Amino acid sequence: MYILVAMWLVVVPLTAQIDLIPKPLSVVRGNGQFTLGPTVVVDLPENMPEGSQTIIEQFASDLQQYGNRTVRYASADAHLKVALATGFEAEEYSLVVTGSTISIAFAQPAGLFYALQTLRRMLPPGISAGRQVEAGASWSVPACTIADKPRFGWRGFMLDVGRHFFDKEQIKRVLDMMATYKLNRFHWHLTEDQGWRIEIKKYPRLTSVGSFRKYKQVWGNPEATTYYDYIPYGPYYYTQDDIKEIVAYAKERHIEIVPEIDMPGHMQAAMAAYPEFSCTPSALHEVWTDYGISYDVLNVANPAAVQFVKDILDELTALFPFEYIHIGGDECPTNAWQNNAQCQALLKSLGSTNYRDLQTHFFKQIETYLAEKEIPAHRRRVIAWNETLGGDLTGSNVTIMSWINWYNQSKLAADKKLDVIMTPQIPYYINRKQWSGPGEPFSQGNGSETLEAVYAFEPVPTDATAAQRPYYKGVQANFWTEHVYQNEVLEYLMLPRLAAVAETGWTPAGGKNFSDFKNRIRTDTTLYQLKGWKYGNHYMVDLPKVLPAISRDCDFHWFRLVTAATDVRAGKCIELLAQGSPLINASNTGSAVNRLWSNTQAAETASNYVYQWWALVEDPTHPGSFALVNKAYPEGSVDPAATASNNTGRWNYDVARRYYDFVIAEQYLENGSARHYSIRSKKYPALFMNLAAGGQQYSINMWADPLDGNSGMFAFVPFLEEEMNRLHASLKTLRRCLTYPVYASDDQKTPGTFGADAQRTLALLDLPADSISSISSMAGATALQIRIDNALAAFRSSLAFPVAGVDYSILSTRFPGHQLYHGASNKLMHSGSELDRSGEWYFTSVSPVEGEPAVLVQLRNRKSNYWIGAGTPVEMAPTPHVYKLSFNEEYLDWELRGHSTPNQSRIFPIPLQSVVTPGGVTRDGVRATGTGWLIQPLLPTDVATVEANRPSIYSVDRQIVVENARQVEVFSLLGIRQGYQHHKNYRQGTYLVKADNRVAKIIIH
Repeated sequence: MYILVAMWLVVVPLTAQIDLIPKPLSVVRGNGQFTLGPTVVVDLPENMPEGSQTIIEQFASDLQQYGNRTVRYASADAHLKVALATGFEAEEYSLVVTGSTISIAFAQPAGLFYALQTLRRMLPPGISAGRQVEAGASWSVPACTIADKPRFGWRGFMLDVGRHFFDKEQIKRVLDMMATYKLNRFHWHLTEDQGWRIEIKKYPRLTSVGSFRKYKQVWGNPEATTYYDYIPYGPYYYTQDDIKEIVAYAKERHIEIVPEIDMPGHMQAAMAAYPEFSCTPSALHEVWTDYGISYDVLNVANPAAVQFVKDILDELTALFPFEYIHIGGDECPTNAWQNNAQCQALLKSLGSTNYRDLQTHFFKQIETYLAEKEIPAHRRRVIAWNETLGGDLTGSNVTIMSWINWYNQSKLAADKKLDVIMTPQIPYYINRKQWSGPGEPFSQGNGSETLEAVYAFEPVPTDATAAQRPYYKGVQANFWTEHVYQNEVLEYLMLPRLAAVAETGWTPAGGKNFSDFKNRIRTDTTLYQLKGWKYGNHYMVDLPKVLPAISRDCDFHWFRLVTAATDVRAGKCIELLAQGSPLINASNTGSAVNRLWSNTQAAETASNYVYQWWALVEDPTHPGSFALVNKAYPEGSVDPAATASNNTGRWNYDVARRYYDFVIAEQYLENGSARHYSIRSKKYPALFMNLAAGGQQYSINMWADPLDGNSGMFAFVPFLEEEMNRLHASLKTLRRCLTYPVYASDDQKTPGTFGADAQRTLALLDLPADSISSISSMAGATALQIRIDNALAAFRSSLAFPVAGVDYSILSTRFPGHQLYHGASNKLMHSGSELDRSGEWYFTSVSPVEGEPAVLVQLRNRKSNYWIGAGTPVEMAPTPHVYKLSFNEEYLDWELRGHSTPNQSRIFPIPLQSVVTPGGVTRDGVRATGTGWLIQPLLPTDVATVEANRPSIYSVDRQIVVENARQVEVFSLLGIRQGYQHHKNYRQGTYLVKADNRVAKIIIH
């Protein structure tokens, strides 16, 4: 059986199993296979194009190095025959495998490279991965005939290294991924407001200044949209030798590199290095630490600034041999130009009042300069983002990258007879999340840019005219790095979506099929693992099915069965019709007492409430078979024989008999925490329980496809879900509280400890999970919740706070061993060095905050008698300032935030390596910046003197020794119980030892 697709001849037997990505133009599966033996004889044609010999030799080297094959060259008895073809395009090839030979035909080196890439993927994966092939691996290649060439000449990937830098080794890994999937254009976004990443010898400050920013902005924290880490970022850039090395590496993989110097906007890093080329030369210019659109742009009316750009491009054309240079052109505000005399004068000379015309004028200058360079080999065509279309492009030959409003913008470019590359923000910005579930790394988007969504994109608009279509030259995925700075996250978000873009760029639209692609991409997991590439596995494996809680014997778990349909049936659930139900009427065909129907979800006080709850009771003798039991009649179950074996069939309930004849989850949907399941009676192999639409009066009937509108897919929503979830969360909190440090009497209280008696009360409420599952009413759930809440409230109220007048040290949890002190210039500082009394503090005022684990305090330094004051960074003050000191139960530490100060955010320590107030303390903190502090009583660190009837605490080597004590507890400085054992060797660190009513700090060196 064969498939014929319009305008594209694909002759593929349905039994063929040749898993190639991108899918070739034509594959015909033959009979048998060819097995590569220990010696491979290669026959090469004469007069191969330059570079072809190197491609063959690299392939032969891989066979030898990773496959232990011996390769020799000869015409006689050749196993691999390579021939030149006439009439082939540059990237076109053919590959024919018979029982005795493999034959390749090509016209240009790119075609030979892609032919061998295809052959690599049909050999053991170690050959593609550059890893040793395992003993016993199959070297058999299925007999087939492949005729192949790409749909588009431009198949690209863009990486932004301006926001966050990726070193040359990671760039090589990216290029390897591209080559695996026959992508041929690496768009290298080298400059941004946040960093300049390429060495320009004529302008060394571009890298000495522009490649460094004082700190980076971090996104994705649950407590705040963004925060600054105060850790210097850079200097990070590529030397010109690095560039040459990477260009050569890409060339070996038939990838051309397109450098991008974004201009005239997104140039703040360049303006920081050379402010004389900005619109405000006398103002302060810094490499930007924020993201978004900067107003600090190039002064396009300054001839020296224009020459500055030309000089940079001169060095670029010498480094990058490809015919294109990308000059950006996106997101350039005109505000700075409007306030600059040179720009005002140039605009007037152009006879315009539209400041956007300055950008078009500048763009044409640069395009002309590159096109007319004196050395022909250095002449270049320009590419720009689609904002460039806003100007008068008469006479321009620019290639447009269409990213925003791509549909209309691409057609506008084609109407202007300009080539266009499709780079749509949605779904081709693959830095965006690829899944909406929990556990995904933070990035932009909501997870809608899935592998399936990326694969489904068709780059040529369906209504593009015959005149427009020739200008659509290719596709490109883009990766912006505002939120991504780790190599593993870069790869995780790229793969496998990069493969989906590659198939769209290579395979004709009629040959694409996502189900087929999904099966093929799954075979690449071995390659990814061998290469050590990170990847999203959402489509790479079948998700493990998480079933609802199963009921056994009389241990029932009750659920509402709610449809996954999103039309007018959304939110409806399955109900057992009771006597007197208003749903039993003549309009509802087949409605009757003890019959299943759909209804809206009832309130607990409604008479039909109990009839909407179901348990999945497993057959005790045949696991995996279930009875559907209703809460109103728990001795009965749904009869597996419906009234008819079609969509008019209805389901009855037998109130006195169990039928274990249902199976669930043959179809399974999961997105995040939402799970939906099919339900089928064993009586009907191909029909599923279904919540019908209006034509069947919203009955519960049967249907062949539960995924048709998802009306046959049901969520099992637990009984009293919100209340049960709250109870489980409260139990989790309760159990965590049982691990907290406690005091037995008032003289043992230290800040952050809790009452032992209150903790013992909590322990009495530590119930097993099945006790919660057995709750059968809202009243029962509420009563238990109140008991737990009261016990937790009593426990929390026993929290020990600092005491006024007592001396404490205040230690950072972010920088262990660092404590607050009164520093130079009356700044609040932190240090890990030994401190004098400038590191000792006492509270002159402590007053509780009602309803919170917090107190209002005034915190004074013992040496200087200054208080912690206001300011950003935080200053010391001769007069008191009120702070709110809050206990963080999750982390068992304290947070300080201003109360009487203008800025009432949390304070945190600035890293010592910061270029902004190193070692200081500032505001606007989040947990990640280190807002947690430990408040420790100042205790002796030397060996205690042994006194009669008092515990003595000291250390010997790495052991903690306690004598004359009834109860001993050992804690880390974070308050984590360590356990005390005589003769135990403790790890290096500082410990708090509590022996009866005595506390000492012991340092193990």
